[in-house]
Amino acid sequence: MLVLRRRPGEAIVFDGGLRVVVTGLEDQRAWLQFAAPGIAQPIGLAVVLSTDAEACIAVRGPRAVAAEPESWAIRVECAADDATVLLVNRRPGEALVFPGLQVTLRATAPERAELELGCAALVAPVVLSAFPASGGEVKLGIDAPREVRVLREEVWRELEAANTDAGRAWTPEELADLSAAFRRR
Repeated sequence: MLVLRRRPGEAIVFDGGLRVVVTGLEDQRAWLQFAAPGIAQPIGLAVVLSTDAEACIAVRGPRAVAAEPESWAIRVECAADDATVLLVNRRPGEALVFPGLQVTLRATAPERAELELGCAALVAPVVLSAFPASGGEVKLGIDAPREVRVLREEVWRELEAANTDAGRAWTPEELADLSAAFRRR
């Protein structure tokens, strides 16, 4: 498990574009905001309470909720800082379904829940655990397959900038010559 410390406003980025931002810390809980291609509007979640048997998950700003036998389908249509909160109790294996994102409770323990995240932006599901917040930061545990890179957002931005700069160093003629050389192989 990769463990990263994050403060409010700091984010983690997964290959494919899933971005998880710590938007706030309250009573040792971290509010996390999920955004990715395919997710129409950022989704805010916090694990309010976790026991050995279940977890209470808070969803910030829901506008519509539909209960289904295996999951809760939730439509979020307002700002992530909306004060409206939906509390949903989930047991391991049960999911919350948002447009573009499925969050399944994988396991629970006192003060911590493992959430499996699935969305079109990821090549495979990843598991995220938020440990109790302390000292103005939260530790996020991440289990991801090898093919999914997980980076602190500031590192992701540095890599993006370096790749952009590297691409600008080539003239169109040089790129055409390089492309032709690879085709001849």
